[in-house]
Amino acid sequence: MLDEHDRRLIHDSIFSSEHDYFVWSRLLGEPFVVNGILSYFDGIAVAISGPPLGAEATKQDPSSQLQRAVEHWMAIPAVEFVNYFGPAAISPSQSPDFKLIYSEAPIGFNVDLFIPLHCRRSNRAERRLRQDENRVRRSGISIEVLRQEYLTVKQLELISGLIRRPNVEASDAAYLVNACTLVSHPATTVFEARKPGEVLGVGIAHSYFEGKPSFILAAFAPEFIGVSDAMYGEVIKHYREQGAEHLSLGYAVSPGQYRYKRKWGAVTYTPPSWQFIWQRCSSKASFLDCLYWPWQSLTTKMG
Repeated sequence: MLDEHDRRLIHDSIFSSEHDYFVWSRLLGEPFVVNGILSYFDGIAVAISGPPLGAEATKQDPSSQLQRAVEHWMAIPAVEFVNYFGPAAISPSQSPDFKLIYSEAPIGFNVDLFIPLHCRRSNRAERRLRQDENRVRRSGISIEVLRQEYLTVKQLELISGLIRRPNVEASDAAYLVNACTLVSHPATTVFEARKPGEVLGVGIAHSYFEGKPSFILAAFAPEFIGVSDAMYGEVIKHYREQGAEHLSLGYAVSPGQYRYKRKWGAVTYTPPSWQFIWQRCSSKASFLDCLYWPWQSLTTKMG
């Protein structure tokens, strides 16, 4: 569990969306800080997520620190999987108790992106954003900033349409459903794109970590042009006016999404991530049991 020191460390040095335990603890399990690394444990699988915590973490080679965290969890008998997603390729001391069952090298565009809200943009970027804003105004799209107890039918339809896309995997769907459950929390804000009589888009953001908000979900009606520009522009404006330090946009999942987020001035503080999954040799669990714990439960029921 996290103590007050851990919470303060995370808040003061949050420069990775993987450190957002407000969102990820609901999918990955109870958060722990081990050797300066944020980890989550659901009783079966450990997720070691993101770079080390601390203000100096981005300036140092994190390999040995991450490796020690992996070895710490492998030494705990209850752990059946260790799912590592982080900025360095690590090779923990060979343990006869664990075998590597999955690995993936970094993908260049798949980076964690943030918009520094106190930085002045270049003249070229300012001109481009003004052009986007003028186009949005001419289109008649407006953005409402809302606090809601629950999502409306139309908002759910838009999010369901996003989940049904062929490139959205089961784990992505679980993430989107989880984001929806955060709507009623006092730290969560809903952004709704509208034209008279129509809802064209919905976005969900939170400011659980004061001054360091995260934009965690956006879904748009595909037949309308300019809705995403209107939404992103309003979310950035909203948190800039609140004096926030930076806005997390999460990972880019495609080259097009990387370019789109970068056009708003987004930067990355960490390199693309490696992923390794180890399973205890004596474990009889399915590979699916190393995924988000709600997905584990659903596959068990459906299986």
